[in-house]
Amino acid sequence: FGVIYGMGARALARRTAVTVREAAAFIDAYFRTYTGVRGYTAAMKDAARRDGYAATMSGRRRPLPDLASDDPRRRSLAERMAVNTPIQGTA
Repeated sequence: FGVIYGMGARALARRTAVTVREAAAFIDAYFRTYTGVRGYTAAMKDAARRDGYAATMSGRRRPLPDLASDDPRRRSLAERMAVNTPIQGTA
């Protein structure tokens, strides 16, 4: 699931004991197979930036002020939360 949230080839390679090249090929194949994933994640990030929060399917809001952070790590975490919240927060 890490690929959905932006995991790169190096991190995937470390977690799965494959080469970086193999991990990159897997990521490319994943996005070719599941063509809607990139659009979905982009839409969730855009909506959260616009609204300042991510929402579950039941309407619970999770504020994400770090989407506007100058710190790339904080901003990246908030972007992952924007994608994760509608899915995991609804389960």
